[in-house]
Amino acid sequence: MTKSEPAEPGSRPKLSDYADHDTVSQADLQKIFGVSRTTLYRWFNRGLITPIAAPGRPLYRVGDIRKTIDTLPARGRRGGAPSALELQRSP
Repeated sequence: MTKSEPAEPGSRPKLSDYADHDTVSQADLQKIFGVSRTTLYRWFNRGLITPIAAPGRPLYRVGDIRKTIDTLPARGRRGGAPSALELQRSP
């Protein structure tokens, strides 16, 4: 499995698939969470994620993303549907 390929064809990758990587790209985060770039910008503006400086493209530390997920309150939104970040929470 490479950084950008899910473990199984047709499945969306999980953040845990990147446990052996220090960083993930913006495109990888979009695939992991199934969200648009606009949503990632919204999370950045809310202080939920922070890119690190990298030439040519933003990168995100896997550990920082994991910490963000683990510190989110366990709550749903709009009828109890969990957010894309909450879906990646460790059991």
